[in-house]
Parts: sequence; C-alpha cells; structure tokens
Amino acid sequence: MDHNEKISKDSSIKQALKELSMVYYDKTTTNEEITTSINEVLCSKVFLPDSMLNRGFSHFLNDLFKYERVSMFISRVDADNYPTVRAYLNVSGKNDGVEELANDFLVSDFTFVDNSFEISDKKVSRIMDDASNHISIALVIDGSGSMGGSRIQNARHAVEACISNMEPEMQESSILMYENNYHELSPLTNEIIELRTAARQIGAHGGTSISAGLYGGIESLKNAVGTKAIILMTDGEDGNPSEMPNAINAAKAESIAVFTVSMGGGDHNYMQNIANETGGSFMEAVTDEELVKVYTALQNYIVNNYCFEYTVENDNEANPRILTIELKEHKVSSTRTYSHSKLILTEDESYITRTDHTIFRLRYAEPSVVSVKDAELGVPVFINADGVIEGTKVFINGNEIKDIKVIDNMAVSFVLRGKYDPGNLDVTFKLPNGTSKTTSKLLSVSDNTDYKQTGQTIVLGRNGNTIYADKVEKIDDYTLKLSGNVILNGFVRTTSIVTVHSSSPISSSVGRIILTSGEIYGSDAAYIDFRKSTATNQNYGQKVFGGESVKVLELYSFYFDKYSIGLNHSDVALNLPGFGEVYAYAQFDGTEFTYTINKGCTMSELQNNLNYAINSIPIPLPQNEVSNAVQVITGLPIHNDNIGNSGYGLNVQTDNLNVTICDEFANIIGTCAVNGYLGLIEITNGNLSIDTTKTDVMYELSGMANFTNLQNTLKIDKQTPIVLKSYGLYPDSLSLNATGLSINASELSECFNNNSPPKPLESAISVNHPLNISNEPYKAQISSILSDISLDCDRIEFICTDDREQNGLKAFDSSNPDQYIRFTQDRMIIPINAIDELSLFGSDLGGEISGSATIKNNLIDLNLIVDGHLDNPYYSIRHDGRANIAIQLPRNTYAGRTLTVTVSYGKDTLTYDATTTGNIVPQDGFTNYAEDYEQ
Repeated sequence: MDHNEKISKDSSIKQALKELSMVYYDKTTTNEEITTSINEVLCSKVFLPDSMLNRGFSHFLNDLFKYERVSMFISRVDADNYPTVRAYLNVSGKNDGVEELANDFLVSDFTFVDNSFEISDKKVSRIMDDASNHISIALVIDGSGSMGGSRIQNARHAVEACISNMEPEMQESSILMYENNYHELSPLTNEIIELRTAARQIGAHGGTSISAGLYGGIESLKNAVGTKAIILMTDGEDGNPSEMPNAINAAKAESIAVFTVSMGGGDHNYMQNIANETGGSFMEAVTDEELVKVYTALQNYIVNNYCFEYTVENDNEANPRILTIELKEHKVSSTRTYSHSKLILTEDESYITRTDHTIFRLRYAEPSVVSVKDAELGVPVFINADGVIEGTKVFINGNEIKDIKVIDNMAVSFVLRGKYDPGNLDVTFKLPNGTSKTTSKLLSVSDNTDYKQTGQTIVLGRNGNTIYADKVEKIDDYTLKLSGNVILNGFVRTTSIVTVHSSSPISSSVGRIILTSGEIYGSDAAYIDFRKSTATNQNYGQKVFGGESVKVLELYSFYFDKYSIGLNHSDVALNLPGFGEVYAYAQFDGTEFTYTINKGCTMSELQNNLNYAINSIPIPLPQNEVSNAVQVITGLPIHNDNIGNSGYGLNVQTDNLNVTICDEFANIIGTCAVNGYLGLIEITNGNLSIDTTKTDVMYELSGMANFTNLQNTLKIDKQTPIVLKSYGLYPDSLSLNATGLSINASELSECFNNNSPPKPLESAISVNHPLNISNEPYKAQISSILSDISLDCDRIEFICTDDREQNGLKAFDSSNPDQYIRFTQDRMIIPINAIDELSLFGSDLGGEISGSATIKNNLIDLNLIVDGHLDNPYYSIRHDGRANIAIQLPRNTYAGRTLTVTVSYGKDTLTYDATTTGNIVPQDGFTNYAEDYEQ
C-alpha cells in the first residue's frame, strides 16, 4: 500500500489500493469505511469472485486494519517538574508483524514536537524504572439481560483471553459485572486462578447502568499504582446517562483512562465520548466472536506503555503547551495539550488565565488541505495564530510568502501559489523580534481529489452565513459529511464530524456549494477561539477568554434557511470564569450567542470568591475551579437547597441573568439573589447586580445585615444596609455602617491577585463589657488573668465554619492582633497570654502561660496551656514541660462551692475538686490516690 505508485496505471486494482492506503493511515475511519475499501480491492479483477483466497484475504485485511495496524495516544503529561516533562504514551498493533515488539520501539523511532519546536531524540530519554511500568486494568462487563446466551459466553471468553495474556510480574486485573448496580467478581490481583474463577461467574440479568459499571471499575483501581485503565463493554444504551458526567470526572480525578467497547448495539458516540474524555479509545466488536480480538487488542494497547522524559528549551514561557509525538515509520501521531505552573486545563483541554496574554501560538489553517492543482492556480489561506503582529513573516518550505495580511493580531491571510509535492508543508512564522515557530501540522497538499474533497466553504442561505470544512464528502443528494476543521461563520468550530442535511438536492455553482435551508449537527461541542485584546479597558470576555477556547454549546446543532441561522437548545452548560457553571437556554443569530440563564442556578465560583474574601474560610479556594464554597467549607452536599440558610456562608443563585458571547466579546447582565451569613450576621434581601459591560463596577451586592444572632454584649443596631462592590472579577470593597460597628474595607481582591490569604476587614468597633467578678469568691484566684473588657478595634474577621456554635466575628486592634475578642451567639472568647507565674486552685504554674477564657452569661471556661512547669503539692505532682489546666467558673456563686479542675501533663490526666477560694477538697483514699501520681 505504501508503494502503489509502482503499479501500472492500467491495473484494475491501482485505484482501489490507493484508497485502501488512505483508509489505513486515517485512524478516524469507521468499520463501514474499512469494509467498503476492502470490498473495492476484492471486487477488482485480480481476485476470483467468492474464492477461498478472496475470503481469506478479506479476513486478513480486516484484522490488519482493526487490530494490527499501529496506533498510539498520549495518555498523560506530567509537568510537575517543568521544564522537565514526562510524557506517557500507549502504542497498539504489531511491529514487523509481532505483537510483543510494539513495546520495543526505540526513542529514535519517534519524533517529539513541543509547542511547534522539534526536540532531538538525543535529548529524550525513555524511563524504564518508572512506576507506570506497573499496569492495573479493570475488566468491566455488561451483565444486563440483553447479554444472555452466546453473547455473555463470548464476553467470558474475552475476559479469559485477557487473563491468559497477562504478565503477572507487571500486571494485575480486577473483574466486575454491572447491570443496574456493579458487582466486583474479583478484586485487583495478579493471581491467574482467582481471576479465572471470577470470569466463570459472569452472567446476564437486569438493566443497563453504564455509569454504575464505570464507578465500580474506578473503585477497584483506587489503591493501584502505575498505569490504571478500565476496559468497559456494553451491548446497549445507558439507562442512567445523567450520572455519566460525574462518573467521567471521577475517573479523571483518579487518572484512569477508560477504553470503551460497543458490542451489538448501543450509542457509539456516547461510548466514544467516555473514551475521549478520559484519555482512552473506543472500539466496536461487529460480531460477538470478534469481542476476544477487541479485548486483547485494547489490553495490549494499555500494556505497551512508554514513559519519555525531556527538558523544554525553546519557548519555555508559553503556557499551556501542545505536545505531539509521531511514530515516523508508521505515520501515526498523537497530540495532547498540557499545562505547567498550576495553570488549570478544563475538561475539554481549553484553559483560562487571568494574566496578560502574550502567548505566540499557531492554531489552525483554513483550508488545512489543498489539492496540487489548486496550489498551482493559487488558493487563499487563512491561518489562525495568537500573538502575530505587523511585520510578521511567513515561510512555506523555507520560501517567504509575499503580501501577507495580519488580521487583528490573531490571524494572517495570504495566497498559496506554487508547485508542491503531496504531503505536509513546513510553515514558519517569524515575528519582528526574532521569535519564530515552525510546524508541519497546519497545512498539507493532496494529489487526490476524488476520495474526499479538500477544504471548502459552503454557503448557507442568502444572508452571508457559511460553514467551512477541511474535508467535504457528499453522502447522497441531500447530505454532506464534514470533517477536520469545521468552522461556522468564521468563528464557531467543532472537533466532531458534522452532518449537513439540505432540504433540497445539493448542487454546486462555479465550484461552490450553496444550500437554501436545512440542518447542521455534530456529536461534540461547539467552541469559539476567543480573540485576544491588548486594549486597556477590556470587557469581561477579553479578560477571561482572550486568546483561549470557549465551549459555547454542549452539542453542535443548528438550523438555517434563506435569511437566517439559529438554534434552540435548553439546559446548555456554560462555564463563566469568576461566576461559575450555569445552565441556560441558548440562541444564535449568526454573529453571536445569547443565553438566558435558568433561575436558581448556583453561581458557584462567585460564591466561592465572596466567601473566601469576606468569611474567614480556613482554606483558599482555587481560582478557575468551579466548585461550591459551602461544600468546601463544610463538606455538605453540593445540591443542598437549604445551604444558604444554614448559617455556613453566603449563597448566590441566579435570578434574571443573560449572557452574550461572540468572537470579540462576552458580557453578563442581570441579577442574583444572595442570602446566608457573614459569621452569624444574616444577610437578607440580598440583590447582586451584574453588568460586565461596566469597567468600573462589574457587580454590586446590596442587602440588609441582621445582627440579632450575635451575642447581646455588642450594642449594635439590629440591622443595617450592607454594600459590596467588585471592580473586576473579584469582590473588592465592603461597607456597612451601624451604630457600634462600621466596616469600610477595600482591596479585598488582593488575596486573589497576589496569592495571599484574605486580610481582616477594616472596621471600627468598641467593646466595653464589665465582667463583674469583684463579688465572686474566686476573684483573688483569677484577678491577674481577667478584668473588665474595654477595647477599641479597627479590624474584624467573620468566622464561618461547619459548627454554628463557633461562628461569629473576631475583633482586634491592628497594632496588637494577639489581643482580640471573639463573639459568637452566646459567648465571648478572649485570649490569655503574657503571664509567667500563677497559683490557681491548688496548682502552681510557671513558664509561658497562654490560653483563653470563654465568657457566657452563667459561666466562665478557663483553658490554659503551660510551657514550663506545673506543680501540685496536694497530689505530689512536679511536672516540667507542657501541661494543660481547665476550670469552669460559675457566675454569682458562693464561697464553699466546689469546682472541677482537670490537669493534663505528660501522658496522664488528673481530675480533682477545689473550692471557689482555691482549697483542695479532701477525698477518700487520698494517700493512695496521691501515690498513683507521685513522680
């Protein structure tokens, strides 16, 4: 197939073999396309009709194309020690006809390109002692009722084949079966006999919950080391598809690649998506008997695991990055986006940064494939590239292209004209400052226009709407199949194969396809590559999406007619950095997407940011990570409808919110309802107004602060207005002015921009609280510790935890932060420190004495820490080191009342009674009791 040009032009098999070779090297071809191409070869006059040779060669080619041709994918990239990078690669198929040799390729057999810069194989090492050489595979079998009979028997055979194919020294497997729930037949083990016994237990009954099977496989691999993978098989459609996104995220969290197998039915796109999302691959068993080959092929794919290590030397400041590894002889490659320095990639490998976008990157070309003939005549080419500026030069195969045009610092256009040999073209960009990038992945030349048409723009109606695709294939008079780069109106793209269905027969005019009306649909999401802006006053979209990819639809689907294009999608998941993930009704008019946000969506990221900046949450919440602040703080379920009224933070939910997105801007306008707590200060009637078109105030919160839950020692108005403003993505100022307490805090966003913890809020609060202990009989004992409280404070912190009794506020003076008062609902807590010696209820304390006093209406709790010595002559205790002493002091008590004293020292704890005046109360068995504690 590699040398079909040597076959005579008159040979009846030449064209069939040429098309067969294209299918061989195109890893996206379907089973149907493989079968069709093989039949074209077999229908040539070279073979006798329905001969034994014909049938045998057909089986050989099927096996060759499906299970023996080499394919590969990068399963993960480890950039924790950047610029040193480790890439993990899996290879399937046979090398020189021997399966085992697929794991014996040399580093020199591969090429490595990181961010368009090729890395010499001399600078790449294969890591052979890495933990990833250990392989753990969960074999997950569909055990639903439809698997009965020979089908479940073939599933057992497939599992048994994988067991026989294992190398126990480096591999282990688990076996699970699922229907409505999963059942672990064998835990992870390398014991062959145990696995074979488990395989015989595979049966068929019940429904089909694919997510349950996936969860089971994840659970069985949680404690595994090295490479972890699941081979997940089904013969039907998922009975619980709504749970699958959570199951996929769980697999990704455990770095588990899921390899999916469809057997005799089911939703292929659904299973393909599971594999794509987790870094695995999808295969179909056309017949039940073929399942054994599919399973062992996938097993070998996982086992043939490579770990390569190299150091990035060129363009090492760029982040994120694109790594491509190619196996030269077999013409296969794999590409993966990765990031370093804590930059977060989203599930679809798009990403978000909040820094100045200075990345220079080559994205894609329109068209990406041109014919030899078109290149000779001259064909316009558009290359999307971040960071290009006036003065940029473009070279094709080393020759400079004249008359290029730079478009908005994000693309160049030019006319490609000349005689080029079929194959990939080397495209080089050189900036005026000398920075350059070269890639052979953008643009290629084809000598065959019969198999699939090359890049083409299709006109949709009469209102200027178009759709471009690298490859356009006419399926029938009403249907087109689009693949490669598929871009609608120049800015909406998808990675899936797209079907265009025309309402009338398809025809072309002057080489162009013009459609009057119809539908456009694909199996994957739609994206916009958001333009980068260097403007000073950037809109919300430019700040958070500039130069990045934005998912605008979960499913690529549009309709069009003569004068318009549109869509109607409900419950579209939309991730809005700084605000969170919401669900919306989406519309499209050809130039922009508009979304009407569903009422009641939790604005999770905005909620996180508010709680982190204002409440004293114990851990910082990650930027760019959509999660629920209250869940992070308390561990409460994320879907708790009462979460905003539970006393554990602020809750933000959408009310009337609209979003607009196009390739140059994104804006959010509307309102949200806010309720919940700042410590124990309840926020009621909270209204958060969002308008990202404003560059001075992006959102503003107004409401009422209610103080009735706080300890009544504070003489504060029962309620007062509260206002919070944001001048960017993060909360920045908070103001509240009540009698007894005022807050005028600013620069709250510093804790996000500078990666520093939130600062206490600037405030003014005076606390004057007489303890009235002068009439207590224990006053002499504690007079050196406690006195009337009088404190002027200029800082406060709101305390918000999962324990309502601990929530409240902490007030202190910035010049002496160790001297504070903490208020909760029914108590005050004050620190005790700077004491050297103290005699307290029968014990003498010395050294460094610290602790706290909790003051309630009817009780004072003393808890002291001693770092020095604690002596108690009544019990013959002499202890040097750290010790604790705790006493509860009742209010308005009498002289003879006994108090319980607890002393902890070393590994011992002693509890004894003392009177309010400090005398020890004798106990029965005193002498023996004392001897037990004598040192």
